[in-house]
Amino acid sequence: MPLLSTIPLWKLSYAAIVRQRLRIQESRETLKWKLSETSLEDGSRECVTLRIEELGLDKEELRLEKKELEEDHDAGFLHHDTFYSASRYLNWRIISTGDSLWNFRRKLLSFDEDSGKIALLTPDSDSAFTAALLRLWKDPTTSLKQSRTLQSHMRRDSISSYNAIEGQVKFDSTSTFLRCTISDAYFDPGSVKAAHIVPANMGLALVDYALGDGSSSRLFTPDNGMLMHTAIEGAFDSGLFVLLPLDATVHPIRRWKIAVIGNDAMKHKLGLHVQTLGDLDGKEVKFLTNHRPASRFLYFHFVVTLLRCREYRHPGWETMWEQFRTGCPWPTAGSYLRRSMLLTLARMIGDAEHEGFIKELATHATFSTGESLLPDEEEEIARRVIAIRERKDDQRNRDADEDQDEDEDEDEDEDEDEAEEEDEDDD
Repeated sequence: MPLLSTIPLWKLSYAAIVRQRLRIQESRETLKWKLSETSLEDGSRECVTLRIEELGLDKEELRLEKKELEEDHDAGFLHHDTFYSASRYLNWRIISTGDSLWNFRRKLLSFDEDSGKIALLTPDSDSAFTAALLRLWKDPTTSLKQSRTLQSHMRRDSISSYNAIEGQVKFDSTSTFLRCTISDAYFDPGSVKAAHIVPANMGLALVDYALGDGSSSRLFTPDNGMLMHTAIEGAFDSGLFVLLPLDATVHPIRRWKIAVIGNDAMKHKLGLHVQTLGDLDGKEVKFLTNHRPASRFLYFHFVVTLLRCREYRHPGWETMWEQFRTGCPWPTAGSYLRRSMLLTLARMIGDAEHEGFIKELATHATFSTGESLLPDEEEEIARRVIAIRERKDDQRNRDADEDQDEDEDEDEDEDEDEAEEEDEDDD
């Protein structure tokens, strides 16, 4: 029998995956027996409980499938493009399964509230995190009209806070050019957006829970926004670049630089006066006023981007992680993110909660209180964050495909015009 130290790590990992699959299979057999032995009324509490158990096994099996996919890639058995496509597909299945699972858990909560087993959850409930619990379990939604109004106010305030109007004249949406803070260039107002750093549809109560009390009051303000050209906003939302302190020893942070994430992102085309994101890498962001975006919001964007870069194994991610770990990009004092949420995000995005770098971040730039939500509840917050970022990626990919189709159509039109001109010459 070979010594354990001589067996490749990927073989040991595969063995662990096989054992977990066998355990899930045994659990499914037990669940099947429960279903066959019990006459359940559809929609009953017992039926909902067993459905939760079944979906939990589904989610665990999908995560195991994803783990195996990562092992195949890391062992050199999968091309990166194949791995990326398969990972995104699995992520959406995990998100969808998690959504179904949470809906059944909400049904179970309703059963227990109606039967008096637990107290009814209301805005007057005696809980340290009542607002967050209501957002999770009762899922109130902000009206589209209100969101549009808030977004309009945020854009107006951002234009003023960042002094974005060319020539400092009164803003006119038809003739005035607006400045993109990241590229330091002026563009047509229709192509410059007030980009959210922390996504607004995460929900006010969940933002307060994850990032600290009072954070939600800044969600639709210039503290959580920057004016960006749409091409740059798409790259920012998809995590192709982050903003880091220019000098991490200075507090409060007043100077920021652009850090492009991964080798492929360096080549990402913008189609502006700066051709690629790589042209912006390492440059200091030039602010025209004393206003700066909030550090905790930029830190949240940095953490989620870092984790997703590792999860999707973007080329160059190992070098980047090591560079950030040794370079300490965020050592300045600041409790930016709830520690338990950082670890939950790390577990949900790429199973990275035990990475040394994540443990360092959890020590230096997080806060902790005596109480917190249950692990399942924090996982649901993380699932919603992941779903938001995945949708952003889908939108960017759709836009890129449309642009490519337009370019191909233009090329075809040019070829047809040239062919017609040649025919005319021949005549």
